[in-house]
Amino acid sequence: MGSKLCGNMIKLSYPVQDELTDPDESWLTAQYLKGPNDFAFVAFWIIAFTYIRAFFMKSIFTPMGKGLGIRGSKLERFEEQMYILAYYIVSWTCGMVTRGREEKAWGRMDRLSAPMSLPNVD
Repeated sequence: MGSKLCGNMIKLSYPVQDELTDPDESWLTAQYLKGPNDFAFVAFWIIAFTYIRAFFMKSIFTPMGKGLGIRGSKLERFEEQMYILAYYIVSWTCGMVTRGREEKAWGRMDRLSAPMSLPNVD
C-alpha cells in the first residue's frame, strides 16, 4: 500500500491507452485522465513546493538580507520579495524555453489575438 501511495504522489496515475497510443511514448507527450489519485499528487506537490520555498527563504535569502544589513520585519519582506523574484525568473525562463521549442512558435502570433466568440453576447 505504501509504495503505491508514494507512486501516486509523485507521478500521474491515469495514462490514456487507446489504439492511437504508442506504448513507448514519452511521458512529456502522453495524455492523462482525471481520477481520485490526483488528490495525492496535488497534495504532495503543494507540500513539496511549500518546503522548497521555506528552504530558499531561510537558507539563502535570510543570510543574504542580514549580509545587506536588513533587520526586523524588513528582513521578512526582503525574503518574500526575493522568493517572488526567483519564482518569476524561473517561471519566465521555463515558459520561454517551452515556447521556443515549439514548431513555428513565434510565427503563430495570430492565435494569441484571435477574437473570442461568446455565445451569449450580442
